[in-house]
Amino acid sequence: MEQTNPVLRMSEPQRNRILQGWLLEALWILLQIVGMILFIPLPAHRTGRRGRILIVTDLLTSPLFYVFLRSALIKQGYSVYFYYNFSPFRSLKESARRLSRHIEKEGLSRCVLLGHGVGGLLPLALPDEGRKRVYHLLGLGTPFHGTTLVRHLSFIPSFRDVTSRSDFLLVHRMNALLFDDFSPFSAWSDEWIVPGSLSRFGQGRDLIVDFPGRLNLVLSGENVQAVVEFLGHSHPTTAVEKAQIDMSREAKLAAQSKKQAAAPADRKTRPAAKKAAKKSNTKTRKR
Repeated sequence: MEQTNPVLRMSEPQRNRILQGWLLEALWILLQIVGMILFIPLPAHRTGRRGRILIVTDLLTSPLFYVFLRSALIKQGYSVYFYYNFSPFRSLKESARRLSRHIEKEGLSRCVLLGHGVGGLLPLALPDEGRKRVYHLLGLGTPFHGTTLVRHLSFIPSFRDVTSRSDFLLVHRMNALLFDDFSPFSAWSDEWIVPGSLSRFGQGRDLIVDFPGRLNLVLSGENVQAVVEFLGHSHPTTAVEKAQIDMSREAKLAAQSKKQAAAPADRKTRPAAKKAAKKSNTKTRKR
């Protein structure tokens, strides 16, 4: 029996799950501080046979934080590439131009671009040549509406661009819809996106995991599995499409169960019908 992934849902998660998520997120944040000093890039894996995925990392996030996601994608047969969007001292437009050059240098085409955090904003400003090489944009905790958390750090170029109502977001946000497929994943709550209402893209497109924390999106085993399964199947690209598929699946299962329940009743009535037919035949013969 096919089941939907329990991580992707709209119902409120249990309190103990939320507490567990924030405790893990606090641990990752502490490790992130160490990771800023130890910048160890992960190698690209170019020999996959299933498709190409380009991971664009978040600001100030160690490449080592993506080792589980990379491993899970490679196990499923994907080629995995990286673009490290580490420094906040470049504007997002400049980082997008560098990303476009990186895509062309690697010879990528028809690839999935998986952007974590601010890394998911760079594709919005890709030049046409770079954007044509990406068919599916998948954002993980990407602040498409910005955040007020860094509004006092607007002298830093990337933080200025990611501030709510920034010129960059007002001009480029809707470019997400230019890609063939667009799937914004978001955590149940995200400490980076303040207020929390800004964490959803809207238009019924959001795929929400029932676990809090921006770093948990790439470090929690359940979340990584949900993303990999989402990429690995013929999938909906919006939450509305996913809900429609879930409803049709439930309707099919209900129809199957009714059919199975009706089958024994049909078997019982068939012999009785045969007996009645035999009796009517014997009566006609006597006459």
